[in-house]
Amino acid sequence: MPAHVLLKPPFAPSQSILQNNSTQTTPHKKIHCTFVTLPLESFHQIDLIFHQGTILYCYLHNTQPFPEANQQFNTTLLHISIPMTTSTPEQVTYPIADDMHGGSIYLIGSPSASNIALMSAGFPDDHECFMPFATKFAEQNDALVGVTCLPGFHDSTEKPWREYRKNGYTFDEMVNAFREATKILESRNIYEKTTGEKPRLIGIFHDWGVVPGTMFINRYRQEYPDRKVEMVKFDALGPPHPEMETDLIPKIAPSSLYEIYICLGYRFIFALIHLAQRYLPEKLANDVYTIRPLRMMYMAYLYVILFKAMFTGKSQKLFQDFSLPKDFGKTPVLYMYGTDKRIMLHDYRSVQILKSSKGKSTAISVEDAGHWLYTEGQKMEYCLEKVKEFLDTV
Repeated sequence: MPAHVLLKPPFAPSQSILQNNSTQTTPHKKIHCTFVTLPLESFHQIDLIFHQGTILYCYLHNTQPFPEANQQFNTTLLHISIPMTTSTPEQVTYPIADDMHGGSIYLIGSPSASNIALMSAGFPDDHECFMPFATKFAEQNDALVGVTCLPGFHDSTEKPWREYRKNGYTFDEMVNAFREATKILESRNIYEKTTGEKPRLIGIFHDWGVVPGTMFINRYRQEYPDRKVEMVKFDALGPPHPEMETDLIPKIAPSSLYEIYICLGYRFIFALIHLAQRYLPEKLANDVYTIRPLRMMYMAYLYVILFKAMFTGKSQKLFQDFSLPKDFGKTPVLYMYGTDKRIMLHDYRSVQILKSSKGKSTAISVEDAGHWLYTEGQKMEYCLEKVKEFLDTV
């Protein structure tokens, strides 16, 4: 016999099982239980997966071989003790560059979900920014969600932000970090085991998270051309794909001098404050600044990377995978952006391409919303609604 056996529904669980799980708020909750009475010689661990009070799947983990390969178990003989469950996200670490436990991903939702979603915000946010959106997203879209952040942006007692690499991380290292985070999602998801099909991968990114997020999804698509992969981007969007026919790229007026001045100005300031914090003595930094501003100064390493690439003429190479996907049919894209801002952080040509797309890909402007449009203080419910519509569209 294998290490575990899948008992397929229908089941007739006892009333006590349903009562013990009546307070569950997350569909498909995975419960670890133990047999107390079984017509076998030893105890066994099982995993029950519930949905609205019904057991969908039951995994048996045997410590000794079962006497018969096709043995039928009488569910009335099972007396199962079920521990208290919690909706608290599970934190799992993953490698970043040379740090084996540098990254953290917070898992929310069902391990048997048909979707896995990787979420990451940008500057200057860690995982907490996406948590309210992620929690509701998991409930509404049959998804196992992993919320992470850019390398070096996480802070915890186990891994304080001061212990990350002083000069920050490259975009390739960010992409590889997202790849490692996705491996965690894939390893925790059992949809393929129970259905024989791979789950759909959804990348949901905001601000600077869109840059390595888009690079990761585009490279992932090349590695796994047959996987179902889709992208949702908030408030940042790259250029058209370099292989897109020139005639299909809209002729858009270039950015105004005001937009260029504002963009370069604030980015240059952020680059300078990151360089400044590199050389502040530890004691002076702790005496003069609170932890949050100094930590934000560290997060601004992204802008140093940007200007270094500009001054060395390597911008095109650095951002070569930041474009729209080559084929919207294989990798649909939803882009949403707030209108209450002085400047836009997207390529206007790409916005027009998405809005005129004949498939499910599209771009949506959100009124009365700004940079953090997907958060509770702005238009989270509207964004959730539109994202669900996008994902549900065939």
